[in-house]
This record gives sequence, C-alpha cells and structure tokens, in this order.
Amino acid sequence: MEVGRLSIVIVNYNNPDLLDACLRTIDQFLVHVNKEVIVVDNNSQLHNLPVYLERYTYLKVIYLHENMGFGYANNVGVKNATGEILLLLNSDTEFVDDSLKKTLESFVEIDRPQLWGLRLVWPDGKFQQSYSRKISPLDFLTTYTSFRSFFKKMVFVKSHKYQKKEFFKRAMVDVVYGTAVLIRKSDYESLGGFAKKYFLYFEDVDLCDRFIEVIGGQVIFDPTTTLIHRVKGSAARSTFNLNFTKSLYLYGSGRFGYLFMALIFPIDIALAWAIGMAKKITRV
Repeated sequence: MEVGRLSIVIVNYNNPDLLDACLRTIDQFLVHVNKEVIVVDNNSQLHNLPVYLERYTYLKVIYLHENMGFGYANNVGVKNATGEILLLLNSDTEFVDDSLKKTLESFVEIDRPQLWGLRLVWPDGKFQQSYSRKISPLDFLTTYTSFRSFFKKMVFVKSHKYQKKEFFKRAMVDVVYGTAVLIRKSDYESLGGFAKKYFLYFEDVDLCDRFIEVIGGQVIFDPTTTLIHRVKGSAARSTFNLNFTKSLYLYGSGRFGYLFMALIFPIDIALAWAIGMAKKITRV
C-alpha cells in the first residue's frame, strides 16, 4: 500500500545541539521516506536555525514571536503540514536505524483511526516507559500528587504504567507519550489538535483520551522503530514544577471533575509544603 507523504513536526526551544542531533539522524536514516520536516521555533533566545536551513535544504522553519507552549507550537506545525501522516517528534530524540519506513507501511494498512507511539530508549540503550493505561482517580492521587509519599511501597502504585513492563510486540494501550507520535493529519485536525489550555505536560494524555472517546480510535504502542530520548531536553528546569503542576490540575479537573480537585488541591499543596520543610530540616 502506498504510504503517502509524512510530515515530521518538531518543536524547538533553545535546543541547538539536541535539534542538530535529531536532524542528523533524520537525514541519515529516513532517506527513503517521502517526507517534509517542519521545525516550529518557540521564540528561542538562541537564533541558530539559519545554519540548519543551509544544511538541510528540505527543512521548513516557522518562527513564533511568543512561546505559547508545546501543544500550541505543534498545532501551528500541523496547520502548515502537507503530508497525510504526521510524526510529532521531540527535538531531544534520535533515530537509530531506518525502520520507520516499515512502521509507516504497517500504519497505513489499518483504516480505523490510529495513534501510534514509537519505542523509546535512554541514551544507554535501556528501555524507557512511554505508554500507560488510562489514569484513574487512584492513579492520579498515588502517582502524581504529594500523596505519593505515603504509597511508595504499595503494589497498586503506578499500576497504570504496566509496572514498567516492556511490550515487544504491537499492543493496544490507552496512552502513549507525545515524544514520538504517528497520527493521520485528518484525525489530528478533527480533534482540534493538542488542547490549548496545556502549556506543557499532559497535553498528550488528554489527546489520547479524546482520540479514543471522541472518534473511537485506537492508541497503539509499536516497538518496530526505536528512538533515543534524552528527556526534558526542552523543559527549563526552573519552570518544570510550575508547568507540571498547572497541567496536572487542569487535566484532573477535566477528567475527574472540579469537586474532586477542590477536595484534593488544598491537601496536596499543604503536603507538598510540609514535605519540603521536612527535607530542609533534615539537611540542617
């Protein structure tokens, strides 16, 4: 079956070295893939992209005058994409071989709406978890809030992450992380893309939820193609907690209701403060 054109959308924010490594592996391993590569620059302070335009003549760069977040930048990239299939790709990833062509051939054989997550590994080659079941209220409490300090040794903690089990064959899951995602452009656009309310984090979980519930699609982990993922290459550490917490509560409110979050929020904040103070006292 004819694969069609692939649009690779990469969001860049102050990541010259990581982006360069990513583009080099695309150039090396995706020679036989009919593709376009779109880099959306999220108002970086490091203005190095003209160098890449000279090196990779097929590269399309879109400059945003304000950093509106990861999801927003992806949506801009998709709007300018001409391919039937999208690969939403983090700038801190690297291909290790030419297997994406085989993955694409399998992807287009299925008529039903599909959202695939690709296999990720750490720089040392060890498997990196990139999929999960749907997040339940219990998962939310024991994994993502300050309550997790009381449940660390419980069997059910992080059970939605399959206890970090690695799948060696294609498997249907509920969530794949947004590091390397394959989806048809028409399906992405029918959902309105990533929700604008998320600046960073949980936009991928929200997209998977809506993909299943709104258009009846299947979320799949496919291990055929492996990428190195260096993790948080684009996230400024000073803003990580703030962005994560805000997105966490936006997701929780939409998923479990405002009453649930209104009960949890003050306790979570108080626990976070108490745990932080205890750590400071311990260090003294």
